[in-house]
Amino acid sequence: MCRAGGRRCKGGTGKATQATRKQRSRAKQSLRDAKASGDQDAIRTATERLDAANEAHKAAKENAMREHDNHDAADHGGDVIAPKPGPVAGVMSDKPLLDNTWGAPLDKSPVHYHDDGPIGTAVKYMGPDARMDVDGEPLANVVGRMATDVVRRKTTAQQGVNDLKELRDRLPEDSRAKQCLSTAIRNMDGPDTPVPQMPPGTPESLRELVGKLHAVPIVRQEPEREMQPLLKLCERAAAGDANYLDVEVKRLRNKRHESLGDCGKFEIQDAVDDAVKALREEERK
Repeated sequence: MCRAGGRRCKGGTGKATQATRKQRSRAKQSLRDAKASGDQDAIRTATERLDAANEAHKAAKENAMREHDNHDAADHGGDVIAPKPGPVAGVMSDKPLLDNTWGAPLDKSPVHYHDDGPIGTAVKYMGPDARMDVDGEPLANVVGRMATDVVRRKTTAQQGVNDLKELRDRLPEDSRAKQCLSTAIRNMDGPDTPVPQMPPGTPESLRELVGKLHAVPIVRQEPEREMQPLLKLCERAAAGDANYLDVEVKRLRNKRHESLGDCGKFEIQDAVDDAVKALREEERK
């Protein structure tokens, strides 16, 4: 246990909670800016972003405490390793499917994502397999929660793809559910490429944006949408041309339909919004 003058506690106020605290602060500022602008779409997005930031911060604190508890347990009885989930048997669950509340932005339902995206399409086409039991829940509920976590920015799009791959690999080999999830993953994933090079003199806000966007799989899959135009802006800025740079960067915000929220549409949007704000602050200095 933690005590004054004793061994330092590894949980509580670690890097994860510091990062989520900063995310929550930025989300609060974004909501204030959105309310000041009167843009209802921006207010809705900012509200969802703040809700996600609050939940992420709460989860980070809980994880920190669990890690600390596990560390203490390891000190007394060896390493604590969570068991790896086993294969899914293929039997059907008798639990009801959760309602998808997309379209009600302030709803706190655990399933809240656009069902025309890759995950929603997979659920539709897998038919009865959507009720396949996965750790006590219907498969549709499990993947719906995964999609919702990405939409609400509780997890990154890359982590969402990774989680889907782990789930897919547990499903019965000849099942329609596995086929449909494999198709969804192909549509959501991107190649494992290095972060693009930027010329010397590229503003730090644009460097950060390149890194954030490159972390989103669908950006790597289709670099011509956001990344290639952004790299041209980096070249322009590095050459000293900053005219209307914030306006040009903001145009990268809505190159994806909201149905791709489960792929990182809103992660892209947040990254662009942060970059535009930073550019405008740099202009005022």
